[in-house]
Parts: sequence; C-alpha cells; structure tokens
Amino acid sequence: MGSSNDDIVERLDILIALSIPAFNESKYSSGADVVRYCDANHTTAEIVKKTGKTKKAVERALENLRATGTIRSVKKGSRTYYVRLV
Repeated sequence: MGSSNDDIVERLDILIALSIPAFNESKYSSGADVVRYCDANHTTAEIVKKTGKTKKAVERALENLRATGTIRSVKKGSRTYYVRLV
C-alpha cells in the first residue's frame, strides 16, 4: 500500500513541475530574486540561503507574491514549499 501512495505522490510532483512556468526575471517588477526559487522545491529557509536575504524579507516577499496571485504555498508533509503560477 505504501508504494502505491509513493507512486501517486511522485506523479503529482511531476505534474506540478510540468505546470510551473519557466522563470523570466523581466516579468516580475519586484521579488524576482525570491520568485526564482518558487519551483515546489524550496522552503522559506532554503530561499533565505539561496538569496542571502533575511528571513523576514523573504517572508514579506512571499506574502506579497501570494497576495498578487504570483505564487501559491504547497504542503508536503510538514514542510511548506512555494509554486510559481505566472
């Protein structure tokens, strides 16, 4: 039974990856350095490490990007990842 669930999760991860638009920095007036990592593979802490920004700055950018419909939060187990929608 566990392997069947693993197969489903793996297939959903593939669908998510295929649905994420290619990153194009010129599309984003602000937060491009954060939205670059909204690919369903990075948590807030990982985005902080990648960008060199403070946790507060990344959280603020993520909130603004969520409010404008640019990204969406996705839970995988106990971790939250971010997915670029546009």
